[in-house]
Amino acid sequence: MIPRSILCLSGIAIVTVRSTNLSGSFTVTASVTGLTSGTTTVLTTAGVPVKILSDASPVSIVANGISVSTITARLVDSANNTVVTATNQVQFQVTGNGTWSDSSVGARFITPAGGIVAVVVKSSTQSGSIKVNSDSYGLTGSTSTVTTTHGSARMLFNFIY
Repeated sequence: MIPRSILCLSGIAIVTVRSTNLSGSFTVTASVTGLTSGTTTVLTTAGVPVKILSDASPVSIVANGISVSTITARLVDSANNTVVTATNQVQFQVTGNGTWSDSSVGARFITPAGGIVAVVVKSSTQSGSIKVNSDSYGLTGSTSTVTTTHGSARMLFNFIY
């Protein structure tokens, strides 16, 4: 931020600040030669949740029936800031070549902590993809895709002595 001089009237200086579309904080400092300076911190928070953003990590796993990927869903406002106070229950559904990490199928309903929810999926032994849909009433949902591939081929040698 660039320092700016402001004209004081009757010992009062008025400054107007405008936040960006990012949540966070910034500090405003006022100082005059010969006087103690003063500071205040302005906190900007996220708006109301309007959608779910989700991603997978890793996005590609081996189709061996044991490899896993974590799907993280964030409840965000219109500027994609995570709404840390959001308590909207999120429904997850897994389809394709995988299951939940405990080998179960069917929907999962989870309430976020800090606006974030994570679930773990496990590959089957078939290559292809796992799709995880995340939805919540009144919010735009999201889908994450995990690619499942066969591992690298290994060469076996059979020696005869």
